[in-house]
Amino acid sequence: MENQILIIGGTGNIGTPLVELLKGSDQSYRVMVRSDENEAKMTSEGIPTVRAELGDWRSVEAALEGVDTIFLLSAPSPVMSDLHTGLIDRAKSADVRKIVRLSAEPAKYSKGLPMYEQHAEVDDYLVASGLD
Repeated sequence: MENQILIIGGTGNIGTPLVELLKGSDQSYRVMVRSDENEAKMTSEGIPTVRAELGDWRSVEAALEGVDTIFLLSAPSPVMSDLHTGLIDRAKSADVRKIVRLSAEPAKYSKGLPMYEQHAEVDDYLVASGLD
């Protein structure tokens, strides 16, 4: 299998430099986008995209076809843990080998801090998933 990388969060402050690094490499990748605007911008820059959104599981399952590795970063959300664990489950079903997930400090010391509690929960879920 070709090492196809799916970038989730490739249009923000952290993902954009990652996409630029990949753009300058011979690595096979695509960026998951949710809007016409981001899709048009990326396409005009020669960046391969796939249209999908966490929570729209049919679109995510289609985006995972042929993917070996996922970079996962999403905006804070009250349902982030559901979105990320849902992605992890679907990645396992799609034979994805590895997920690189950007977590948050202080996820390990999160008691009483809901956003960080979610990060800790998903970090543990990813470790338990058996994915690299």
